[in-house]
Amino acid sequence: QNPQNAATSSGVSGQSTVIIEEIVLIFTGSRTDGRMEWNMKVVIAMDSFKGSLSSINAGNAAKAGIERVCNAEIIVKPLADGGEGTTDALIEGLGGEYVTLSVTGPLGEKTTAKYGILSDKKTAVMEIAEAAGIVLAKRQGLNPLKATTYGVG
Repeated sequence: QNPQNAATSSGVSGQSTVIIEEIVLIFTGSRTDGRMEWNMKVVIAMDSFKGSLSSINAGNAAKAGIERVCNAEIIVKPLADGGEGTTDALIEGLGGEYVTLSVTGPLGEKTTAKYGILSDKKTAVMEIAEAAGIVLAKRQGLNPLKATTYGVG
């Protein structure tokens, strides 16, 4: 939506919202001295890029790109779809801390896994992949008949 077309019927202020994938652009404006002054707020909430960028790192990369081309208030928030990166997004977004421990991996070997305890100290968040994920199994060991989720708990 074009911000110039977003002015209210009174003609003194307006707002327009544009959503582009995981980035929300919010234009707000007010009329002063016969011209419209627009401010832009950008909210970035991106999922992680599997195995390469966390949600926050991806959002910060988008923020850096936007800062190179315009002046805006930019807010980066974590986002996850329930898979990889969910623990990180919840710890970052709601506050909390990580707990690291030794667990049994998918093929019976010891591995290190982490889970999160949210700031309420009552809620634990974990990803099954930390203890039983396919990335923990060596290529020659990819056999579902021998794999286990025992380390999850």
